[in-house]
Amino acid sequence: MHALTDQLAGFWRLRVGKYRVVMRKDETGELIAEFLGPRTTIYRSFQPPTASD
Repeated sequence: MHALTDQLAGFWRLRVGKYRVVMRKDETGELIAEFLGPRTTIYRSFQPPTASD
């Protein structure tokens, strides 16, 4: 698992074959899967929630 940076700071990624799982840690430290997709498109498709969401 690797920590993401820049706009995706606070999220982690996990490689599963050709796919990536983007996760975050909740208040208790538990990992929550936020997005799953092919490596070729995941970072274009995934938009982290904003403060207003």
